[in-house]
Amino acid sequence: MDPKTVEMDDDQKLEDVRKRLQKEKEIKAATMKLRDFQTSDAAKAACDATMEESQQRINYFQNEFDKLQLKKQQENSTKVARTHIPITLPSLENAPPMFKAGFESSRGVETTP
Repeated sequence: MDPKTVEMDDDQKLEDVRKRLQKEKEIKAATMKLRDFQTSDAAKAACDATMEESQQRINYFQNEFDKLQLKKQQENSTKVARTHIPITLPSLENAPPMFKAGFESSRGVETTP
C-alpha cells in the first residue's frame, strides 16, 4: 500500500471518528433535554443511563480521535524532517589535531604531528 493511500485511510478514519464523536455529543444533549420533560422516575433513570453510556462513548471516541490526530501530526513532522531539514557535516578546519589526524589518516591524507 502506497503512503498516499495510507494517508487517505488515516484521514478517513479521523473524519469517521470525528463524526461519531459529534453524533454522540448530540445524542447526549438531546437526552439531557428529554430528561427535563420526564415526570416518571423510571423515565428519568432511563435517560440517566443513556447519558452515562453516551458519555462513555464520547470518552472513547475522543481518545481515539486524539490518538489519530497525534499519529497524523507525527507522520507530518517526520515527512518535514526528512525532506526539509538539510544535513550538514561539521568542518574539520577548527577541530582539535587529534580528531583531524584520525579522520585524515583514515582518508589517506598525511598529517603532521
